[in-house]
Amino acid sequence: MSSFYPERSVLNCVVMIDADYIVNSYPNPSTNPAAPTIIDADAASVVAMNGSCLSSFGSRGLIVPAQPGDSINWFFLSRSNNTDSEIILYDILTSGTASMFSEVSFARLDALAVESFARCPAIAPALPNFPLWYMTAVVQQVGQADCQMKFTLYTSDPSSKLTPWGCFQWEPLIAIASREIHSLIAA
Repeated sequence: MSSFYPERSVLNCVVMIDADYIVNSYPNPSTNPAAPTIIDADAASVVAMNGSCLSSFGSRGLIVPAQPGDSINWFFLSRSNNTDSEIILYDILTSGTASMFSEVSFARLDALAVESFARCPAIAPALPNFPLWYMTAVVQQVGQADCQMKFTLYTSDPSSKLTPWGCFQWEPLIAIASREIHSLIAA
């Protein structure tokens, strides 16, 4: 009989930012990345996907079933799916002396896309890849911590160009809860 730790998981956490709410609620935001404007919990919500059931604290945060060694990828999107406005995450910090995550780093995925056709989706042409930026970290320990997630909001100007609106900070509670360790028995 033999047992071993399961493969490490990759969890994708998607944070949805209500850009219209922020623009209307924070008309004079900070433009200093070192001193962002802190937003309230109603401006953001978070979901995570990896095949496991994850619980949300609503807009306050997320319970993530993970174990040390698992990777977490953080994607930030505006509720318009980054079309009328765009969200760029630039820093994640956690409270406490022992961090739940390794140092966070930027990553780029050249995402695939297919043009949408309403009548015949089976023959829709592939589009050129587009860059999708996210931040990634490795889980170092289970527990919970208040996080500081810093991002820049870009909004459309009258010429349809994205320009920086301001720098913001969302402070969710993130809880990393141990996922069940599975054992395999060799025959």
